[in-house]
Amino acid sequence: MPTESGDKDRKTKGSLTLLGERCLGSVVDKISDPRQEKRCRFILLFCTALLLTFLIIPSYQFLAVKYKVGDVATSDIRATQDYFIEDRLLTEKKRSEAEAVSPLVYNYNSTAALDVVRRFENAFALIRNAGERDEDAGELFARI
Repeated sequence: MPTESGDKDRKTKGSLTLLGERCLGSVVDKISDPRQEKRCRFILLFCTALLLTFLIIPSYQFLAVKYKVGDVATSDIRATQDYFIEDRLLTEKKRSEAEAVSPLVYNYNSTAALDVVRRFENAFALIRNAGERDEDAGELFARI
């Protein structure tokens, strides 16, 4: 658009551009004021955190998608609760295998508790004797 002086190369700025420049200039002036530096830093920190929050949190992942019977899922679906699904055939098979492996009769050893007590007494006696004779720990464990 030609101006009154006839300069056709000069470009005019639109009202939106002028408004943006004025707003940006006003913000820069307020931020660069040394008297309000602490407040401006806090505002910049808050605005940066808010911007990063909106950039980092993808909103489409948090929306619950309702599927109907026959719909194809576009991504993996996780259950919202635990489900107990029993495979009865496999459970029965494993149960019969466990029964086949386990012995039919168990031998009761009435002296098992006494044997364990005697082993502990022997071990403690060896430790006491080794402490009195200053023996090496390796030799002591070899005897036990």
